[in-house]
Amino acid sequence: MGYVPGVTEGIIKQGNLVIRDRSMAKRLHALRETYEWIDRNTPRDSMIQPNPASLDIAYGIYSNRASLAADQFCGAAFGGSAAACANLLQSLFPLFENGGVGPPQGPDYICQRFPLKMIIVKDTDPVWRNKSSWVWQSTPVHANAFSRVFACPAPKLPAGL
Repeated sequence: MGYVPGVTEGIIKQGNLVIRDRSMAKRLHALRETYEWIDRNTPRDSMIQPNPASLDIAYGIYSNRASLAADQFCGAAFGGSAAACANLLQSLFPLFENGGVGPPQGPDYICQRFPLKMIIVKDTDPVWRNKSSWVWQSTPVHANAFSRVFACPAPKLPAGL
């Protein structure tokens, strides 16, 4: 038996370092399906954004797309700028927090400000639980019981072009 099914079924006992999650295997399977859908429906050079505040194991295993910030450190240890990361996270974190954010700094603002194709929200993100948040007021391009994927609108061209 593997680790994830063992945890889900309660066969493998967890210490305090691992989140107690009785849906871990189902969630991982659903997130695999989500990232595979994204891979099939976006160009290879597309940039996507899951919540950088929490470790997304499925993103690391199944996604073949880059993100602005895969975690709270933006890869700064590998040569990125910690200051630029902090500025970026100030914009990204509110999208995934409990209240979420609407205009003017909601998902449309983030999509216009950064070169993103998609934003991924998972059931473990605090904003998921707020049924009046942008996550539930917007139409996803893909959804399942554990994730919702939102496409960033194409940039608007200046008039006359």
